[in-house]
Amino acid sequence: MEALQHIRINLRWKELDKENAAIKKAKEQQIKYEPSNAGKW
Repeated sequence: MEALQHIRINLRWKELDKENAAIKKAKEQQIKYEPSNAGKW
């Protein structure tokens, strides 16, 4: 069970890193960042 939690946490951090990269790219291009709704409930 603990291994499963570790995998979930790692995947969550990877997604956060992707989102942060997208925000940074949007700022560099001076455009508004629009998050996707894929991860929303």
